[in-house]
Amino acid sequence: MSALLNSLRKRIPYNDLLYFLLIYLSVNSILLGVELVVRGTSAAVLRVIILFGILFGWLLGRSRIRFGPALALAVISGFILTVLRVSGIGAAAWNLLGGALGFLWRWVFQRISDPSRLISLISILQARTLESLASLSQWAG
Repeated sequence: MSALLNSLRKRIPYNDLLYFLLIYLSVNSILLGVELVVRGTSAAVLRVIILFGILFGWLLGRSRIRFGPALALAVISGFILTVLRVSGIGAAAWNLLGGALGFLWRWVFQRISDPSRLISLISILQARTLESLASLSQWAG
């Protein structure tokens, strides 16, 4: 872990770390204000999106991608991440991946093939996806 931190410290200047901290604190302050005003908003859910946005914006700024494509990429990826995070599709997909790996492990090494948990996880992912698509279509239409 220490080697990873030293490697990151060498690649990311201290000024950039200070900028990250200041941007995070300012956006988090706005988020806490929104949480007080808008009912049902959870700052804990949106903090991950803030961190992703700061990191992704920094990486796009360091890349050779021009402004227009970088802006389109940032908007599209932000929208997708927000939908996946808020709707719970991301968590359901992560649980499905873990369940599938566990099923494969038991099937290959223990010769146990009970797919009931896997089928349950697939149905949860399907239900969340359909709910999200219905909400997005209602919002867009």
